Amino acid sequence: MAARPRIRRRANWPDNLHEPRLGYYTWRDPISKETHILGRMPLAQAIHEALEANLALLSLKPTTTLAERLNMPKETVAALLLKMPAWRAKPETIRHRKYVDNAIRDEIGTIRCAELTTKHIAEMLEKIEAGRPGSSYTQGNDRTTCAWSHR
Repeated sequence: MAARPRIRRRANWPDNLHEPRLGYYTWRDPISKETHILGRMPLAQAIHEALEANLALLSLKPTTTLAERLNMPKETVAALLLKMPAWRAKPETIRHRKYVDNAIRDEIGTIRCAELTTKHIAEMLEKIEAGRPGSSYTQGNDRTTCAWSHR
């Protein structure tokens, strides 16, 4: 079935602008699905703000083609951690690295390397730093730097 056509009174409204109550306007973000309240204002101002928001969305929208998405590596952070070489080190160091790797795997292990962002790393390091005093923070940072370079 086709979508319902717009009400004629709202035919010239920009996308994502809604009027749940008379004179009260909201704008719905199609990416995050959040509703932003514009409030009570003249229709012309609400249309202007919705148009500006829609234009801002165009610059944020990812523009990868299907071929680019198919060619992206599908390795996750957890898979790269398994590929990390076991350097010759003392048993205590190896045990500690396994502990740090498990913390990394728990936090960001399921994220694909192509989708890994600085925000993911920062949130993970904040949790590691808050939970474990000492060198866990710096070693966790070293291990994620290796995973970050494989993007």
